[in-house]
Amino acid sequence: MSGNGAWYGGDEPTAERPLVPRPVVPQPRTAAEDDPLVPQPRIAARDDLPPVPQPLTPPFDPAAPAPRADLPPPRTDLPPPPSDLPPPFPASMYSADGDVVDQDPPRYPTTGGGDQYPAGGGFIGQDPPTATIPRIGATGEPSVQLTAIELTTDARLNEATETAAPPARNRRDLSAGIAIALVILMVLCIGVAGSSFQVFTTESEKFEQGTCVAPDHEGRLPYRQVACTDPGFTHVVVGVLDRDADHPCRTVPGASTLFSTNSTVVCLGVKGVDPSRSVNIVRQGDCVNVDGPNAVLIDCRDPSAKYQVVKRLTDVPEGTSGACDGVEGIVETFQWNWKSNDPVDRSENGVDVVLCLGASQSAIDAEAAARAATSTCRFLTDAEVSATVSAATSRTYTVSERVDDGTHCAYQFSRPSEIVQIGFFSGAKLSPKNDSESLTVDGFRASWEPGRGKRSLGVELPAGTLYIKVQLTGVGDTTSRKLAIDAFKSARSRIK
Repeated sequence: MSGNGAWYGGDEPTAERPLVPRPVVPQPRTAAEDDPLVPQPRIAARDDLPPVPQPLTPPFDPAAPAPRADLPPPRTDLPPPPSDLPPPFPASMYSADGDVVDQDPPRYPTTGGGDQYPAGGGFIGQDPPTATIPRIGATGEPSVQLTAIELTTDARLNEATETAAPPARNRRDLSAGIAIALVILMVLCIGVAGSSFQVFTTESEKFEQGTCVAPDHEGRLPYRQVACTDPGFTHVVVGVLDRDADHPCRTVPGASTLFSTNSTVVCLGVKGVDPSRSVNIVRQGDCVNVDGPNAVLIDCRDPSAKYQVVKRLTDVPEGTSGACDGVEGIVETFQWNWKSNDPVDRSENGVDVVLCLGASQSAIDAEAAARAATSTCRFLTDAEVSATVSAATSRTYTVSERVDDGTHCAYQFSRPSEIVQIGFFSGAKLSPKNDSESLTVDGFRASWEPGRGKRSLGVELPAGTLYIKVQLTGVGDTTSRKLAIDAFKSARSRIK
């Protein structure tokens, strides 16, 4: 019980001892009491300021006599109590489970069915003003002596209740927290599972150069690793590259297709491919050999080299006819296409590479050698003809041109009209003309046909008949016959 009789959550009031106010002792009135004090606003506490006087209320003594009736009535011109003071609170506003509950207002003791206190004595149900209340009465008149009481403020009540009562639980916040925790747990599980899957797929998709693979129609990748002795393998790994390159495998020796894994591109060549001779790395000036739909790179110095790349065309539109038309020396063309369904580098419409091929130097030399082996010019060289004619005529003759028409070989000198011509007819017999002269040369049956300008010697051999014609300006019949017989003797060893 506080001094003014108001209940602030302390002990219960005792009904057996009603409170009776003590008599008021008159006090002399001062000049300061004539001016009423104005309540000051609350400010933060400071250590250097004197304590604020506590409001005073009349003390009561149950044994004291009743108040005097001759005292003046209470003053009504006093300032109202401050409105910023909260009403008193009960000891606890929380239930046992922490929920806020409504409390009934405090009940005050009564005596005889009426108010225990006078109408103007104190403020029931609220804190009195914090300012000092002036004493009642003028100077020399009796006044009321007030005593200080200790107030229980709302801050102390809140501090006490917050310490004693558990914090209120918000079911919505609890549900949100559980949901967030579940989301975090799911993310962690997915991350761990994804990392494990990545490790698994990376290990299972590790391809190295030289690995043999076979088509895999049921797996995640189009190819699977197999032993190189497996009869089902179709391709071999010729390179493993990163995924950040444009057309990554087209310049890898031996590559003709590819497929991609999580982080790499696997370049494949067909079974049995020789990367060092792959056609996909052929450039202009290189030599190749073509065998049907396949072509291989070959050293141009190799006698077996057939074609030399005169021009290399790329990205030729599909259906183009005569892509190499107008290129000089072309004897053949070859087309090469990239094959892939992988999005890293798909096959495109059109022809990726067209090779315009001419005869290689080895092929040219081989062809010349083949013609020479069957040519009539094979019996005598230019130097042998020049030496034979010069010796017979005692003049200097030099062969300036040699023409092989497939039947005869004509050796021409500085004058176009001067020639020595040789012809060989395999398996033929000698057929001399009526005016010809029969003779024997080195044991073989022969005939000489004299004439003016065109004279001819024919010699029948086991393999056939050889004819030598002489047409020289200013050279007579005898010199021409001698020249023809000497030329036959030089060519005899080559006639088989």
